[in-house]
Amino acid sequence: MKKTKWIVETEEKFVIPQIQYGFNDLIRGQAKFKRSEIVSPMHGSHVVDRIHYVDNSGKVNIDYGYDFVRDEKHISDEELIRRHGTKYHEFTFLNDQLTAEEKKGLDYSKKRNEEKAEQPEQTTILNSFFEQPEEIKTEEQLIPNEPVLPQDEQTEFKILLSDEEDETYEYNTFSADLPKPQQKTVPSFFHVEEEPLAKIEDLSYQKPKPFVMEEKQPKEVRTEETIPLKESPKSKYEGYAIPYASLFAKTDEALEELPAWLEEKKEIINQSLKAFSIDGEVITYTKGPAFTRYEIMLAQNVNVKKINSIYDNIQMALQAVSLRIQAPIPGKNTVGIEVPNDKADIVQFGDILTDEYIQSKKNLLVALGKNIDGTPVFQNIIDMPHALIAGATKSGKSVCINTLLVSLLIKNSPDQLKLILVDPKKVELAFYNNLPHLATPVIDDPMIATEALIWAADEMDRRYEILAAARARNIEEYNRRRQMRSDLENLPFIVIIVDEFNDLIMQCGVEANAAIIRLAQKARAAGIHLILATQRPTVNVVNGTIKANITCRIAFRVATDNDSRIILDEQGAESLLGRGDMLIKNNGLPERVQGAYISDEEISSICDYICDRYEPDFLFTHDDLKKKSKTMTASGGKDALQESEELLYQIAEYCVSSGTCSINSIQTSFGLGFNRASRIVTLLEERGIVSPKNGTKGREILVDSYQLKQMFDDIL
Repeated sequence: MKKTKWIVETEEKFVIPQIQYGFNDLIRGQAKFKRSEIVSPMHGSHVVDRIHYVDNSGKVNIDYGYDFVRDEKHISDEELIRRHGTKYHEFTFLNDQLTAEEKKGLDYSKKRNEEKAEQPEQTTILNSFFEQPEEIKTEEQLIPNEPVLPQDEQTEFKILLSDEEDETYEYNTFSADLPKPQQKTVPSFFHVEEEPLAKIEDLSYQKPKPFVMEEKQPKEVRTEETIPLKESPKSKYEGYAIPYASLFAKTDEALEELPAWLEEKKEIINQSLKAFSIDGEVITYTKGPAFTRYEIMLAQNVNVKKINSIYDNIQMALQAVSLRIQAPIPGKNTVGIEVPNDKADIVQFGDILTDEYIQSKKNLLVALGKNIDGTPVFQNIIDMPHALIAGATKSGKSVCINTLLVSLLIKNSPDQLKLILVDPKKVELAFYNNLPHLATPVIDDPMIATEALIWAADEMDRRYEILAAARARNIEEYNRRRQMRSDLENLPFIVIIVDEFNDLIMQCGVEANAAIIRLAQKARAAGIHLILATQRPTVNVVNGTIKANITCRIAFRVATDNDSRIILDEQGAESLLGRGDMLIKNNGLPERVQGAYISDEEISSICDYICDRYEPDFLFTHDDLKKKSKTMTASGGKDALQESEELLYQIAEYCVSSGTCSINSIQTSFGLGFNRASRIVTLLEERGIVSPKNGTKGREILVDSYQLKQMFDDIL
C-alpha cells in the first residue's frame, strides 16, 4: 500500500502582476511597418502610405500658393520671411494626426478616444509646469474687442495673410465653419491648450504691399555712425610695373626643319639594340631645347633592365657626352633614352614670360625654363613651399637663382614682397643691393645671416598671433580679409634665399640649423619661404630633418650619383648636361627642364629701373642684427673666438656627461666644422674645463656638473 505524503505549502506562489489596459485582445505582437511605394523628399520611404488632402476651398492666390514647387521662385526669400517668419512656410501646416501606434500599423484611436472620454484628464508635473492654471487665465489673453469663439470639434485652422506687420500677429487663425484638427506640432508629453482667437470675417487673400528697399536707409546711416570705414591710404608703390618686353631679349620664332642628325641617331640606337639581340626599335622621338628623347618599344618577352645593361655601348655608339635612360617612361609603355643635341638651343628669359604668366594672379609664381615639349615651366613658391637647389660649378645654379629673383620682382611690388638675401661670396647677388624689395641689405657675414634667420623665426611667431587675432588660417586668407578691413596690418611675403648654404652651416651650425628647421616646419602659412642653394650636398648639411620639410628639389649637374641621391633621393642628376639642364622634383617624379638664361646686363637693367624710381625700404639693418647678436665682437684673446655662451655651455655639458672631449665627437654631435670645433676645444681648455692635449691620449675633464653650472651661472 502506497503511503500518502502530505506537503504543506508555507510560501506563496510567485506571480507576475499585470496591468490591465483593456487591450488584451489586441496585444498579439507588434505589427511590422510597411514601407510606402512613394518616396517622400523629407523622410524617404519611412512614411505611412496614407493620402493627405489639402483644403483648397477658400480663395487662394495660385501664383503665391504654388510658388514653393517652382524652380524659379516668383517670391523672394526675404518676402517669405517677412510674411511667415520662415522661407519654408509650406511645412508649417502639415496635417499630421498620426500617433506612434498608427505609424506602426495599429489603429488604437477609437479605444483611446473612448478611454479619454471616460477618464478625467490627469495633470502631470510637466503639464503643470507648462500649462497655466484655469483661475489665472483672464480675458486679457484674448484679442481685445473681438467675440470669443467656443472651442469645439467644428473649429479649423486657416491661413490669413495681412499687409500689416505685427509681431504678435498669428497666421494660424481659425473659423467656426470648418472642423478643427488636433495639434501635434509639439512633443506628446507637453499638454498644449489652444487659446480661442477672434473670429475673422474676411478670409480672402490680400495682396501685400510691395517691398521697398528705401525703407532700410536708416540702417545704412546707423552703420556709418557706429563703424566708420577707414579710407585705406594710397600705397606709394601704386602703379608698380616692369616693362619686361623691352628689358629682356627673345629668340627668333622662325620655324626650322628638323635636322638630319635626329634620324641618324635613331638608326644608331636601332642597330645597337639589334647587335645585343634586344627585340625593340625606336618608334618616335621628341626634340627639346638641349636634348632629344627617343622612345623604344620593346617586345613583351624582353626584360626592361637589358637597356640599362648596354648603357655604355649606346653612349659610345652615339658619341654622346652623357645619356639618361628612363626604363620605362612614367605613364607610358616605352623606354626613353635622352640624348644631347648636337647644337643646344638657348632658352632666353624673355621667351618664357608669356601672357599667361604675366596675367596670373599668383604673386610667387616664378618662371624657370622649358620642358622637352617647349612648354614654359612655372613653379609657385607657395605650393613648394620651400626649395633646395644643388649643382656643381657652371651647372646653372646661380642663373636659376637670378631667374627666381627677377620673376619675383616682376610679379610683386615692394609692399607685397620682402627679400632676405645671403651671399657669402659677396659677388653673386651684388646686383640686388639697394632694392626697395629688400628687408635688409644683402648679407655676406655668416653671423649676421644667422641672426637674420632668427629674426625670421621670431617674425613667423608674431605673424601667427596676427593671423589668430584675424581668424585667418594662412597669409592668403588674411590678405583677402585685409581688402575689406583697412585696419589690418600689411604682411608682405618674405622669401629668404641663402646661397652656399653649406658654408653657413659649417660656420654657424647649431643656431643657423635650428632656425632653418623651425622656418621649414612652420613658416609656410605665415608667408615666409626658404630657398637654399649649395654646390655639393652632403649628409651633414642636407640632413634628414631638412629634407623631410623641404620637399621641392632642383638638381643641376652634380659630380657623383651619391650627390644625386642626397638631393633627389635617386640617380639622374649626374647624367645632366650642365648649363641650365636641371631636374625638378616637387612631391612627385622628377621633370627635366632646360633653365632659362638671363644675362648680367638684363639683371642690371631691371634693378636700375626699380632703384631709379623707388628708394630702399629696409625693415632692419645689419647694425640692428649685430646689437641683437649674442656673440662677442671684440678682437684678440678669448673674444676672438666669437662663440655664444649658450653654445659653449652645451658643448661643455656634453663633454662632462660623456667623460671625453674630442674635436671629432663635437663635430658629429653639434654639426660643426673642424676649424670651429677646434676653436671651441681651445676655449674650453683656456677656461679650465678640459686638460691640454697630451700626445695620443685624450683630454681629461677637469670639472664636474656642479662646478660647470657655477662657471656658467650668468646664463643659467
